[in-house]
Amino acid sequence: MASYQRRRSIQILKINDDGWQLEHEELQRILLDERVKDKPVVVISIAGACRQGKSFLMNFFLRYMYRKEKENWIGHPGEPLRGFGWKHSRERQTSGIHLWNEVFLVDVAYWYFRIAMASYQRRRSVQILKINDDGWQLEHEELQRILLDERVKDKPVVVISIAGACRQGKSFLMIFFLRYMYRKEKENWIGHPGEPLRGFGWKHSRERQTSGIHQWNEVFLVPTSDGQEVAVLFMDTQGLFDSKSTLPESTTIFALSVMMSSVQIYNILQDVREDHLQVLEFVTQYGQLAQKEATGKPFQRLVFLVRDSNDGTYGADAGRSLITERLQAATDRKPEVRQLRKYISNNFTDIDCFLMPYPGSKVATEHSYDGCLKDSDPQFKNHLQDFVPWILGPENLVVKKINGKAISCQELLTYIKVPHGDLEMLQNAHELALARAQDFFDGIQKIGGCDISKAYLDTLVNELQDHFDRQYRKEQAWLDKQLAEEQTRREQDAEEQKEKQMEVENELTEAWTQADKEKAEKEQLKEEMEGLKQLYTEKVDSLNKGNESLKKDNENLTKILTGSRINLTYFLQMAMAPVAVHDIDNFTGSCGNGQSLFIRAIATGSS
Repeated sequence: MASYQRRRSIQILKINDDGWQLEHEELQRILLDERVKDKPVVVISIAGACRQGKSFLMNFFLRYMYRKEKENWIGHPGEPLRGFGWKHSRERQTSGIHLWNEVFLVDVAYWYFRIAMASYQRRRSVQILKINDDGWQLEHEELQRILLDERVKDKPVVVISIAGACRQGKSFLMIFFLRYMYRKEKENWIGHPGEPLRGFGWKHSRERQTSGIHQWNEVFLVPTSDGQEVAVLFMDTQGLFDSKSTLPESTTIFALSVMMSSVQIYNILQDVREDHLQVLEFVTQYGQLAQKEATGKPFQRLVFLVRDSNDGTYGADAGRSLITERLQAATDRKPEVRQLRKYISNNFTDIDCFLMPYPGSKVATEHSYDGCLKDSDPQFKNHLQDFVPWILGPENLVVKKINGKAISCQELLTYIKVPHGDLEMLQNAHELALARAQDFFDGIQKIGGCDISKAYLDTLVNELQDHFDRQYRKEQAWLDKQLAEEQTRREQDAEEQKEKQMEVENELTEAWTQADKEKAEKEQLKEEMEGLKQLYTEKVDSLNKGNESLKKDNENLTKILTGSRINLTYFLQMAMAPVAVHDIDNFTGSCGNGQSLFIRAIATGSS
C-alpha cells in the first residue's frame, strides 16, 4: 500500500456560489504526464445519491488496480480502506469531483482492439444485391466505389464468399476473416477471449441479419507467395431456404455467389448430405448458364465447411477424407447419384472440406451470447485458428478467373454488371432436366397400371412446363430490362465520354493557341534580340575604329616626342636665359625645319 501514501485523491472540480471551477493545474499535471498523454484513455466514474457507498466502492477499484496480479487482490478481511476519502457518517465526504492522481497503464487486448479495430468504424458491410418482387437489383454505385478504387482496380481479384442455410454462423465466421486480415501480422490475431464481434451484421437470434448479398467495403491488398499483389474481397450472403425466402430467391443468391466468387464456402451442419449436393448441382447449373463461352471448369475452389461435425475428428485432413468419400462415384451407386457427383466435380477446379467441432452450448443456444470466444469450447477456437489461414494464407488465395483468364477488380465489375442470361441455353437445360426427371419417374415402381401412371406423368410434365414457361417469360422480361438499362448506361457513358473528349479537345485547342501565341512572341523577341545584337556589333566596331585612330595618334605623338632629340633641361634653360645666335644655330642644326623655326622664335622672343 506504499503507493497509497504517495498517491491521493485530489479535487478537480469545485462548486461555489458563482458556479463551478476546474482545477486546471491539477488536471494538466495528471493528464499531460509524458507516460500517459498520448495513450488511449478510459475514464471510470461513479455517481449517485449521497451516503450510498460510492467512495467505498471506488477504493476497491484501486485495490484491484494495485494488486491485480495477485490472486487475493481484495485483501485481508481486517484491512482498513484507504484511497478516496471515506467515512461512515451522515455527512458527505466528497465535494465536487475528485480524481485519483495516479493514472494506471494497463496492457490488455481491449486497448489493442480499440486501436486495431478503428478501421471497423470507418469500414462497414454494404449491401450490393437486393432481392425484391421484380427479381434482384445490383447496387452499382457501391460496387463501383469499391472495385474502381485506384488502389485496386487493376489488381487481380480474390473473392471469398460464404453461403448456406439461415442462422448457421456464416456472418460470425466472416468476422474472423476480417480479424485475420486486419491483424495477420500479429501472432494472436484471433483476439482477446472477451472481445466482442464487430464487422458484418451478426446477432444470435432466430431472425436473419443479412439480406441479399453484402460485401465488406474495404479491399485488402495481399502479396502472394509468387510475388504478385492481389485484391481480396469478402462477401456474405443471406441465409438460404428459410421461412421468409422463396426457392427461386435462395437459388438466385447461391448461384450469384458461386458465379462471383473464386473461393465459395458452403456452410452446412454436421455432415455432407445428399440434399446438399443436389442443391449445389441445381445452383451450378443455373450459374453455368451465365458463362456462354465457358472453357474447362467454370468455377474454382469449393470448400464444404461442416459445422458441429459429428465425425469425431476435425480439421482439413478429416474434411478431405470425408468429401472424397461423399463424392466418390462408385459403380454400385445408382446412375443419377453417380451423375450428380460427376457433374459437381466437373464444375469446380478444386473441392475441399473442413470439419469444425461443436462451439459449446452457450454459443449454440443462448440468445445472450455476444460472440466472445471466452464462451466457446477451446477445441472450437483452436480449429477456427487453423481454418481461417487455411483459406486466407497467401499460398492459399485463389484469383478469380473467367474462361480460364485471371481478372481484375475492374473486370469483375464489368462481369457482374453485364446481363449473362442465355435463353436458348436455359431452354436446352430445361429440356435435359425434364428428360432426366421423366427417366427417373419411369425407373420407379408404381401402382395403378400404365394408363394411370402415364396420365400422372403427363400432369407432372405439364405442370413443370407451365412453371418453366412462367419462369422463362420472367427471365426474358428481366433480360430485356437489364439490356435496356445496360444500353442506357452505355449511351450515358458514351455521352459522358464524348463530353470529356470535347473538353480535352477544347483544352488542346486552347493549349495550341497559347503555344502559337507564345511562339510568335518568342519570334518577335528573337528579332528584337537580333537587332540589339546588330546594334551592339556596330557600336563595338565603331569603338574599335575609334580606338585604332586614337592609337595611331598616340603613336604619332610618341614619334614626335621621341624623334626631336631635344634635351628638355637644355631647352628650358634656353627659354629662361639669353643665348647666342650661334648656339641656337648649333642646336637647331640637328632639328627639322619646323622645329628649328619654333626654337628660334622662342629664343629671340619673336612671335
